[in-house]
This record gives sequence, C-alpha cells and structure tokens, in this order.
Amino acid sequence: MRLALETLFWLSVLGSPAPGEQEGATLPDVDTPPAESLSPAEADAAGQADAAGQTDAAGQADASGQADAAGQADAAPASELPAPEPASASDQVQTPPAPQLADPSEPAAGEPAPLPNIEALPPPRHVRRVHRCLPEVDPCVRPTSTRLILGAGGLLGTVIPVALIFTYGDRNRIGDPAMPIAGSGVIAMSAAAIGGIAALLGGDGPTIPDRISPSTFAIGLGLGGTGTTDESAPYSLSGSIAPTMSFPHDLGRLRLIGSFGGDLGASLDRDPRTSTALEDNGAGGTFDQALTRSGWRSSIGLDLALRLPYPLIPKAPGHLGQLELRYKPQFFVARDNLGLGSDADPRINERVILTPLTFGFRWHVSPRQRFTFYMGPRWDRVAHGAPDDLVAGSFEAGPIYSEAWFDLDIPISLLPKARRATVVGQLTLGYVHSRFSALGMNFGSIVGFLGHMVAQFSIRVRPRDAAVAYQIDLGARVGDGLSPFLRFGVVLPNLTIPSKP
Repeated sequence: MRLALETLFWLSVLGSPAPGEQEGATLPDVDTPPAESLSPAEADAAGQADAAGQTDAAGQADASGQADAAGQADAAPASELPAPEPASASDQVQTPPAPQLADPSEPAAGEPAPLPNIEALPPPRHVRRVHRCLPEVDPCVRPTSTRLILGAGGLLGTVIPVALIFTYGDRNRIGDPAMPIAGSGVIAMSAAAIGGIAALLGGDGPTIPDRISPSTFAIGLGLGGTGTTDESAPYSLSGSIAPTMSFPHDLGRLRLIGSFGGDLGASLDRDPRTSTALEDNGAGGTFDQALTRSGWRSSIGLDLALRLPYPLIPKAPGHLGQLELRYKPQFFVARDNLGLGSDADPRINERVILTPLTFGFRWHVSPRQRFTFYMGPRWDRVAHGAPDDLVAGSFEAGPIYSEAWFDLDIPISLLPKARRATVVGQLTLGYVHSRFSALGMNFGSIVGFLGHMVAQFSIRVRPRDAAVAYQIDLGARVGDGLSPFLRFGVVLPNLTIPSKP
C-alpha cells in the first residue's frame, strides 16, 4: 500500500503518464483505506498527495485552455479578432530616463573655472574724470581733482594780491607776503596746465625709478652776454654740493645744500645821459662808463623733508596725493666789487642774509608731478665802503623769502628696455623771491617788486647696475635779463640710517 501511494505522488508531481499508459486513458481505481485505518503519518502523506494532484490538474487545464485559444485566434480572420485591450500602467514597459548631460558652462571637477563672457557682463559704470584713480597706482591718486584744486588755488593766489596792490597802492613793505604769493600762484597755475597737458599726452603714470634730484657734486657755467650796445656781462662759474641722508622706512630725508661761485670778469653798464657823453669811450660809442661790477656768492643750508601718512585721513580719504612737510634754513653771503664811473674809487658791497624759519610743503599732484612751496621771514645785514674801510650794519628784517617749484618727471629709457643705461628726464619751473642770486623781473615802472623765474630741463644717465649716475641740467634764469646756465654733476647713493630691528 505504501508503494502505491508513493507512485501516485510522483506521478502527480511530474504531471506525465506512467510508463505503458496511453494518453487519455484512465487509471484504475486504487483502493484507499479509510482515514481512520491509516496511521497519522500515512494520513498526512495522503492529504499532501491529493492537494498536489488537484493543483497539477488545474495547471494543466489552464495551459490547454490557453493553447486552444491561441490556436483559434490564429485560425480566425483578422476582422473577427477582438480588439486588444489597452495595457495597464503596471504592464507597460518602463523606459529608463535619458542620461543628464553635464552643463558645458560648469567646469568639470579639477578643471579651472572658465573666464566670464565679456558680452554677457553688464556695461561698466561711467566714472567721472575727477573721480578716476590713476591706473597701476596704489594707493589711489586722483590727479585730475588735484590739478583742479592746485590751479584754482594758484588763480586766487595771483589775483587777490595783485588786486590789493592796485587797489591800496604800493604794498612792497617789509614782511608783506603779497608778491611772493602772487609769484607762487603763477607757478601753481602753470603746474596745473602743463601737468594736465602731459596727462592727456600719456605722460602721467606710476613713479619712475631713479627720480631726478640735485646732484651730489656739480659744476655749473653761467653764460654771459648782453643785448645793449657797449655793455658787457661776464660768464660765471659755480660749484654745488647736495649730499643726502635718507631716513628708514621711507619717512623722509635730510640734505645738506651748498654753493659757491663768482663772475669770470666784470660787468659793464653805460650811462645814457647826454650830459656825460664822451667823444670816444674806447668801445666805439659816446656813453660814459656808469658801473662796473664783479663778485662772488655762496650759500649753505639744510633741506629737511618729512613724509606724512597717505591717505592723511584713512576714514575719509580724498586721494589727493602725498604731502611732505619741509624745513629749509639757509645762510647767504655775497660780495661785489663796484666801480662807480670812470674815475671813482672802487667800493665793496657785502650782503649777509639769514632765513632760519623757512617752512613749506611738497604736494605730489601725481606720482610724476610735484608742487613745492617755501616761505619764511628774512634778515639782512649790509656792509659798504672802501676795501680797507668796510662798515657793517646790524641785521634788519628784510623782504619775505619765498620759493615755488614744479617738477614733471619724463621717462626716456627705463631699465627694463635699456641695454646699457637708464635715462630719465625732468622739467622744472620755479620762482625765487629773493633778488640775491639773480636780478628780479621789472616791468616798466614796476621795479624791485618781483624775484626771478627759473626754467630747467635735467637728464640723468645711470649705467646699468651702476651706483653712480651722471646728470646734466640746462636752463635759464629770467629776471632783468635772460641768463642761461649749464650744469654737470654726479649723483652718489644716499646715506642711510639703519633701521632698528
């Protein structure tokens, strides 16, 4: 019995007829004892076999039904076929999403970020010229605003003193600063105009290396000559020194300034009065000799410069250029040998001038343009008499002493482009209100009010990697006449004060 049950179980599981049976034949009945006559184990096995047989029979029926339906569908015409039912969402084939391509505007990992598209950037905001900073200069400097302020100050400094002179009369009194300020105002206006033209021509920019300063040692030649018939003006020869000591951390410098020179002959002035006319004065004319003069001059002093912080007010910077405070005490001595008339005895005129309280400032209008102004009281002492009987007076207050200078740096051949030497230039305009080193300017009946002007162009040549440079100054003093001069000098390195660690 047990063997029969096992055979029936495997036949039902495999789903195929037993060997020797034909398809469609029925199996003979197998006597199955009642459940109560079976043991518990045999009852469980019989239950499992019955369940398996029922499941297999249902599966075979479903499979045969599907095959018959498929065969009928193939045999039926297309017009009689039922319309296909739409597939449900669960039966539809899910198409995988397309891969996301990388944004070409975003750089891949490890690659540098691309430059922004210039066309996509917003247009630059227009900045007024007076508010523009000079390119390649740090910290910012606004030279246009600085030049406008300098020019306006020079205009006021010229117009107001001249108006006071013509309104209230002769104001050439001791200690009156009107004419020194007027002369300095002319230099300030010239500085604003010339500096603006240079900037428009592209001559404004960062500080040039090896900027021109007074030569450490120099020798100068003053050209003589005059345009008046039968008169003469001698040549002059002079020497100057200007050794410089620089302070640490670019705080300033101290310079010793000195000069000594004299005439290489005697100047001759004629007397144009007809009452003193001669038949022959020995030079082909009739005017008698009025004055002969020859002499020498010397000066010694200090020039101290202290650089102020820039910007001066960090919380509200105006960006109007660097400022320096200046102090320039000097001591002058001049001695002239005078001959009054053709038969007069020679006379000596000696002048000593002290300017111990001359203060000023330097304004860096731009890195290549500077305006410097000095002013202070002056004390004079005059001695006059025969060579062996010179009588000296006491020191008396004299006219105000004043200087005004404008410097414009001109790069000619800078070091990166130079093969053998660096060449730089500098244009200088100045006004000196002293009537000491040269005669002042006179206009018609206005005599003795003004000082003299100076125009100078300097060139410095420094061989490559050399500590010593060579400098040439060519200029002229414009006073009662035109006095050209030529100066050759050498420039040694500045002395330095070692900074504390």
